[in-house]
Amino acid sequence: MKIILKIGFNALLLLSMASCSTTPVSTKDSKLIGESQILEDGKKLLTPSKNTGEIIIKRDSGIFGGACATLIYIDGKSVAEIDTSEKAIFYLPEGEHFIGAEPTGICVGGLAEVIANVKAGSTLVFRYGIMGNGNSGIYPTSF
Repeated sequence: MKIILKIGFNALLLLSMASCSTTPVSTKDSKLIGESQILEDGKKLLTPSKNTGEIIIKRDSGIFGGACATLIYIDGKSVAEIDTSEKAIFYLPEGEHFIGAEPTGICVGGLAEVIANVKAGSTLVFRYGIMGNGNSGIYPTSF
């Protein structure tokens, strides 16, 4: 009887974790972060210029990890904190840049990074999400 209860509990736990995956939010439906969420190093990246490209970083919706903000990094510097269904927009000079995201506090998921190859006048969009198994990631997206 104990084995059946243990198997049932584990199955229920796995199902509940899978149902807690985050869900992508379209760029137009995501909310732009407030000025107070932009950190000092991020303020330098808010203005477009001739040789910059636009980078949009957004966070999925969902309750998994929803209690914590996500810290956004560009080239190893923390630039913003975003919450679920929010986005941040930055303008980076042409070239290769590292984009990172990491939950703050005690939330699951760790640092995730991706390379962005920025071209002047272009727009790149990335999403940060947490999968049902607790793994987090930042991904290029067209959504």
